[in-house]
Parts: sequence; structure tokens; C-alpha cells
Amino acid sequence: MNLFFKYRIWDEKYNCWDEAPITCYPYEDFKKQGRMVQWFTGLKDKCGTDIYQGDIIRYKRNNNIFTAEVVWKDFGWCLTETGEESVPFCYLVPEEIEIIDNIFQRKKKKK
Repeated sequence: MNLFFKYRIWDEKYNCWDEAPITCYPYEDFKKQGRMVQWFTGLKDKCGTDIYQGDIIRYKRNNNIFTAEVVWKDFGWCLTETGEESVPFCYLVPEEIEIIDNIFQRKKKKK
């Protein structure tokens, strides 16, 4: 049985998305290679765009608008607003989620 996972890779050396296909081996450390793997959450935003780990999204909750980073916590995909407090994806309505950035391109813009 072959399992395929959707991901994208940020190349920190060249500050861009690496489009080349990769083969992942157990315990391979991409960080040492200057590459960061971001996993697909299995969810899409209101425009139908795939949501990945590290995306910065805007979402509506209790009639308030928040901005947060998509992270993997012990129990699943969450949104982290402060670095400590997190909101599980199951509390959100996909039609109220919009990707506005990602952690790597945001760093690139600040330089």
C-alpha cells in the first residue's frame, strides 16, 4: 500500500518554495538542509485554497475577527494566536477562514 501526503517545502537558503519532488526517509532532518516541510491539513479556506501548516489565516469566531498561525498540537491541527493559546480547527467554519500569508513569506517581507 502506498500512502501519499500532500506537503510543500520552503527553501530558507533561496527564500522560495521548492517545487522539486522529494523522497522522505524516516528521521531525515530537512532543517539541517535549510528546507522546511509544511504538511497539508486536509482543509481548505473559503476560496478553496489548501491550508498548510505555517499558514497565517484570518477567521471569524463569536462575531470577532482573529489572525492566527496554523500549527500541529498534540491532538491535531489548531490555530495559535499568542503562541500558547490555541483553537482547534473543529471549532471553525471553513467558509469563515481565509489564508492571508504564511510564516516564511511573512519573514521574507520583513527583511
